[in-house]
Amino acid sequence: MYLPVNLIIDLANDVGLLALVAISYGALRRARWPGGAQAVTLGLVFGAAAIATMLQASIPLPGIMVDARVIVVALAAAFGGPLAATIAAAAAGLYRIALGGAGTGMGLAVLGFAVVAGLLWRHTWRRRGHASLASLFSLGLTISCQALLLPLLPIQASATTIGLSVAALMASCVLATLLLGTLMRREDSLIAREESLLIDAFTDPLTGLANRRAFDQRLEEWTTVQPLRPFALMMIDVDHFKMINDRFGHDCGDRALAAVGDVLKRLESEKDIVARYGGEEFAVLLWNCDLPAAMRRAEHLRRLIAAKHFGEIDDAAPLTVSIGVSQTDRCGSPGSVRRDADAALYRAKAAGRNCVVAARKPRAARPRDGAGTRPSEPVAAWAEISQRPAGEFRRESRQIALYTNLP
Repeated sequence: MYLPVNLIIDLANDVGLLALVAISYGALRRARWPGGAQAVTLGLVFGAAAIATMLQASIPLPGIMVDARVIVVALAAAFGGPLAATIAAAAAGLYRIALGGAGTGMGLAVLGFAVVAGLLWRHTWRRRGHASLASLFSLGLTISCQALLLPLLPIQASATTIGLSVAALMASCVLATLLLGTLMRREDSLIAREESLLIDAFTDPLTGLANRRAFDQRLEEWTTVQPLRPFALMMIDVDHFKMINDRFGHDCGDRALAAVGDVLKRLESEKDIVARYGGEEFAVLLWNCDLPAAMRRAEHLRRLIAAKHFGEIDDAAPLTVSIGVSQTDRCGSPGSVRRDADAALYRAKAAGRNCVVAARKPRAARPRDGAGTRPSEPVAAWAEISQRPAGEFRRESRQIALYTNLP
């Protein structure tokens, strides 16, 4: 039988493999694939890693293997979820069956135990945001209980040797779990920080809407997407906003802008984009929408804002907006679509404000040669993050929803 020190050395040889697993985990998390595809790929990666640990396992007796596959499968469950854990455990289990030997049945049972332990840890700690070192230690200690099965194997050795081997296995299991878990937790932390910065970069802090940078990039994408689809643009300006700031103060003006933003967000459909374009001006992109439909929605929006109570502002005069609407049948340049909506907005202002005016005619331009057909990576990533359930990525109430998948 191997001495305890040999078992520790053999498990230590897996450190490089565990680090590679953590790096792969972070890369797959950043890939932003659909949930199912990402979980399947994670399961395959963890399953391959579990098999790799068996290729360099300690073999105290023929058919009996001591390796780190249980740690890999448990962490696949803890960080990858049920689907990733099932795939990883199935891959490791099938390979263990192919190897055969006296310890096959116990090896399969230990894999099932690892899946259950990892999923319980995920439910208890990770989903609550408490994936601390102490919680990883508890997971490692739970997984290490597999070492208590060692005396049940048909191994000819003294009780002292078996006891030392059990202690060595448990210590190695806890340390390896802490190492891999810490690396994966660090990847999660870095990804969360990157996502936070990404959201901040494309979010207006006052209203929680998309900012001009996000709007301009998405407008660029919509005017180059294939196949070409019509869309409408609304440019919205708060009437007499300078008077509101001068008379009631900038804090009151900020509250009015935030309130208008709230109304806009409530009317936003799945693929619409609502942004604060600058100052008291807002912009709304309506995907696959013709001019008459856009005019109806703009008029509904104007009436909602005019009827809304805005505190001290209403004591002097109701808060109103002017809206200019343009529409494209075949997408041209972003500037042409925006200029049409701006021109309509200026006409609405000249007509006395608190009204909706359509552009004189829709733009019909050819797409530019060499135009791209995919969303820019930062905006697409930001859009995907902002659609997640609140439990997956906790943000302040100003988190926005910008949608990315085009039909």
